Amino acid sequence: MIQQAAALYQQKDYERAEILCRKILKKEPKNSTATHLMGIIYYEKKGFEKAISYLHKTIEFAPKNTDALVALASSYEQLKQYEQAIHYFETAYQSNPTQHNLLFQACRLLEQTGHAEKAIAALKCFLNHSPENIDGLFQLTHLFMRLGDYSRAKDSVLMLQQVMPESPEVWNLTGLIESNQGRVSEAKYSFSQALKLDPNHFQSKLNFASFLQDQGLLRDAKQHYLEIIDNFQDTSYKPFLQKINYNLALIELGYGDFKNGWIHLKNRPKNISSLPCRSELKNKNLLIKGEEGLGDELMFLRFIPQLKEQNNNISYLTSPKLADILSTVPSIDKVMTREYDENNYDIELSLMDLPIILEIDDPDSLPPPIKLNLSIEKQNNWSDQKKENELILGLSWRAGQLDRHNSAEKFLNKEIPLGVIKEILTHFQGTIVILQRDLAISELQDLINTLSHIKFINASDLNNNLPAMLNTLDFLDAYIGVSNTNMHLYGSLRKKGCVITPYPGEWRWMYEGKHSPWYPDFDLIRQSKKDNWESVIGESQQYLNNLKYA
Repeated sequence: MIQQAAALYQQKDYERAEILCRKILKKEPKNSTATHLMGIIYYEKKGFEKAISYLHKTIEFAPKNTDALVALASSYEQLKQYEQAIHYFETAYQSNPTQHNLLFQACRLLEQTGHAEKAIAALKCFLNHSPENIDGLFQLTHLFMRLGDYSRAKDSVLMLQQVMPESPEVWNLTGLIESNQGRVSEAKYSFSQALKLDPNHFQSKLNFASFLQDQGLLRDAKQHYLEIIDNFQDTSYKPFLQKINYNLALIELGYGDFKNGWIHLKNRPKNISSLPCRSELKNKNLLIKGEEGLGDELMFLRFIPQLKEQNNNISYLTSPKLADILSTVPSIDKVMTREYDENNYDIELSLMDLPIILEIDDPDSLPPPIKLNLSIEKQNNWSDQKKENELILGLSWRAGQLDRHNSAEKFLNKEIPLGVIKEILTHFQGTIVILQRDLAISELQDLINTLSHIKFINASDLNNNLPAMLNTLDFLDAYIGVSNTNMHLYGSLRKKGCVITPYPGEWRWMYEGKHSPWYPDFDLIRQSKKDNWESVIGESQQYLNNLKYA
């Protein structure tokens, strides 16, 4: 009868399997096979508490039943009772030390619950007994990488190299660690070794291309991305290829190759599968969805008026942060921030697809930034504070967040060291309005103490109130800093600013030249090499000096 119950379980006929198990247990209450089967039946039915009850009975009758211990650990994990889950994964491993994955499962949960060092200790203990166990070395290396501890990750991967000197996967891992350590020449060598061992090793090709992009070797990165797209067409690579298309698009757009840039952008993640032609977008109810960060939204909103000219009714779905300032834009009929009834619209579009649909292939044909209007009731009385002939400068030096595990996201992070900012402002005469998001009090105090000849106004809190921020930006004579939402807001006021682009630059401001077609009235100051700010300081000081005579 137990074989029949097991067969029904394999067929996923859990109800009939359970009936047979109950009949067995009525006659044989201590039948560990039946209690085990009942436990995994309830696990599959997501009845985890009942599963735990039966599995405890199983290990009471058969303490070294590894499968039951694993099912018990998994049930506790599903209930987020991680301490018990870890205990039973460890117990299962002790009952069967050849199943190394059980130890790795326990280590995964230790890390997940904030006990990474315990996981490291367990893995090191395991490796002391099995120093050449490849899975253990990989587990330890990846754990160090997730913790951002690249020094210990490098020690671990060197042990892997000794065991697997001809493995492209190991050399690829070495390259990733070295690139995150800033060891550029070593990383380049390691990625090259991986590809020498296997020219078609996908992860090595992808990581090498991302590394080249991060180092500003953009045309080399582009060539590698194109090779990957040509050579890896299997559907299993689709999620990676979508990200590759996105990275490739950013490179092409940054060099002014809009035609190919839009083609690759169309294949990015989160994209609507098919796009209408421009001629189809007449007299329609359109829903346009904001995409990417707030700055990119503001930049791409410039394309909406062209759709409005074709007699379309336009609803726009955006972040609550932007809703108020977009509600006054004439070309947008309705601004929304919540769920909507898709039946009310003829066509849904993503904002970043608009230049593709409108066939904006020439940078010189870009429309101007969408013009935003000040909200009178939310204006601050900045004009009352300004003295005659006083120069008012907006300032921000940091934007985005660095994600070392996502190559595309690296380009969202930019920062000018505060020491460089202080040098830039050494000779500035006037008032500075600090617009830096997440400003630390220590940063503000450092600026005030070092640059006592400058009056500072802390407006950082306005980052949570964009209508008030817009009004503040209108009050400025100039704005200098990294690219961020506020810089795009400033551009929407059709005012002139100065963007400092840390190396290797970003596509919105192009990779070469003194101006960007997206904001041709803005001046650009480019860092020419990583960690070298000398030319940025000189050019920025000259820019500020020229403001006196403007």
